[in-house]
This record gives sequence, C-alpha cells and structure tokens, in this order.
Amino acid sequence: ILSRENEKAELEKLNMNEKINLLGLLRIFMRGDKNSLNVITAQGKLRASPSEFDVVFKNRNTVWRYLFDSNQQVSGGDHVKKENGNSKVLITKSPHPLTHSGFITIKLNNVELPNPDVALIKPDAANNKIFSEIYM
Repeated sequence: ILSRENEKAELEKLNMNEKINLLGLLRIFMRGDKNSLNVITAQGKLRASPSEFDVVFKNRNTVWRYLFDSNQQVSGGDHVKKENGNSKVLITKSPHPLTHSGFITIKLNNVELPNPDVALIKPDAANNKIFSEIYM
C-alpha cells in the first residue's frame, strides 16, 4: 500500500489514456525481502530457475441495476428491489460478482433476469457504490 505522496508520484508516471477507468496499480519488485526470494541475481540477471507467481484478482462486485420501460411489481421474495421507490428501476438487494462464464440467478416474479455485461459499469461516487446497468 502506497502513501499519498508515493501514490501521487506513481499516478504522475501514467499518461491520460492509462488513467481512464484506472482501478488500481500493482507494483512488482525483482528483489524480495530475503536474497532467496529475489527474482534476479546480484548481477541483475534472471535466475536460471525463476520462481513462478500467480496473481489472482477477486471478481468485482457491483449492484445490478435493471432499467425498464414500464413499472414493475416487486414482491419480498424477489432478488431485486425498487431503487428510491422507482418501479422502473430495480436493483439487486446486494452486490454480485461479474462473471465471464457462468450465471448468477436473479429473479423477478419467478422469472430469471439477465446478468450484466462488464461494459456497462457506472460508478456512483456520491453513494460509494458501483452499478452494472442492464437495459430491459
């Protein structure tokens, strides 16, 4: 985790296109806490048998927002609720992960609703939430 000063310095190294939709920075060091953990030798060369690392990112969780042309009836057993009392805009009751393959069941009146596409992610800074919008 970077200090504010170091975070600012790292961000200044990026061009404007790299800063658009930036979610975070990952810094990888070639030298570890101990010499045995170094990826490179003391001479700066890659080790003959370099270590392999896996970097695993947790799926982003978003609140799914369904936008309808007409008012929808919602019951307590549904996986969605009205957003701010608006019957044309329904949101999931809790955030869900975005998936590339697979399907998360979200039901309205016993009908499965579609899962969102990663292309329609809308941050809401005022409410500190991230929405995935689905036009119905």
